[in-house]
Amino acid sequence: MYTAYPDVKSHYGVIIVGSGLSGVAANVQLKRKGGFQDVICYEAEEDFGGTWAVNTFPGAAADIPISLYSYSVVGEQKLYNIHLRTAVETAHYDQGIWTVRIRNLATGETAVKTCNILITAVGALRTPLLPAFAVGNTTFEGKFWHSARWDHSAIMGDVASLTQVARSRQSYIPPPPVPTHWLWFFLCRWVPFFLYFQRFCMLMGTEFFFVLSDIEKGVSRRAMIMRQILTHMRKTAPAKYHAYLTPDFELGGKRRVVDWGYMKSMHSPKFTLVQDDEVVSMDGLTVKTAKGVEIDADIVIYSTGFEVHKYFAPFVVTSSQCDVDISTHYRTTSAKAYRGTFVHGFPNLITLFGPNVGTGHSSLVFTVEAQIA
Repeated sequence: MYTAYPDVKSHYGVIIVGSGLSGVAANVQLKRKGGFQDVICYEAEEDFGGTWAVNTFPGAAADIPISLYSYSVVGEQKLYNIHLRTAVETAHYDQGIWTVRIRNLATGETAVKTCNILITAVGALRTPLLPAFAVGNTTFEGKFWHSARWDHSAIMGDVASLTQVARSRQSYIPPPPVPTHWLWFFLCRWVPFFLYFQRFCMLMGTEFFFVLSDIEKGVSRRAMIMRQILTHMRKTAPAKYHAYLTPDFELGGKRRVVDWGYMKSMHSPKFTLVQDDEVVSMDGLTVKTAKGVEIDADIVIYSTGFEVHKYFAPFVVTSSQCDVDISTHYRTTSAKAYRGTFVHGFPNLITLFGPNVGTGHSSLVFTVEAQIA
């Protein structure tokens, strides 16, 4: 449940930018732990939920167990003062006050608000990264869109063929066992503290993957995981794709991908994998790759990720105590922040999911709650 009071004030104690997982956690814990009441949250989208609200492509799911990819707070929590379809365009700090310019995306009206504390929860998986061949394209006669902006108006029906062009390789790990026995659900429902115990076990399990990133200590574990990956791939995927599905990088260098059926789907006669190649152009109803492969296509879907390096864009944050905006500051200081949360030169600014906190091996929700605590 959430409530939005009329936004009639010009000054607030705290302004939260964004109402995804991080923004919602801040909204709850500011009142629950800190007793803050003078709080308002601005969200540019039509609903709160962040990346999970806007990413509606088929099969969208988390690769972290839900018992860990969830809030630690038990019971229903009420969200206060979230204003949707309201974008924050600029924020400037001077003499102890943040001045924030907002825009109502429904009416186009702008307003200026001030606050003592500014919390940015805009997230990294927000702005789709558009490939060069798609930007400004007017010659392709079919439909095309980014997976993060799924076109539900397109009726695909029984697809005659599906070609996937993959520029680089991934490490596909076997799916973990999922508890389905009635006893498990009974324990979760009726045994006190069992959910907390389960959450702790999941946390320790995911920490296993963090060791893989250690250059020296992770050697043996990387070798063990690689054996599991290759065994799973050889049992599951078509033999003609084995060479392409073998990672060509050191494990831990990329986020692992859980295989929930991808490799089995490759056995379909309708599926073709074009690996170690990339699309360079699309014209008419033809897509062409860098290696000269031409593919007939009615629909092109680019799953090219997000502008993760443009963390605040198009939101501009400046301060009288810093000569450049915060995005430039990140680029020139190797994206440094105290505990990924506080940035030098930007007082009273809290950056949730800030620099270097997204380790890629565990739950972002757990990390954000640690930041807020």
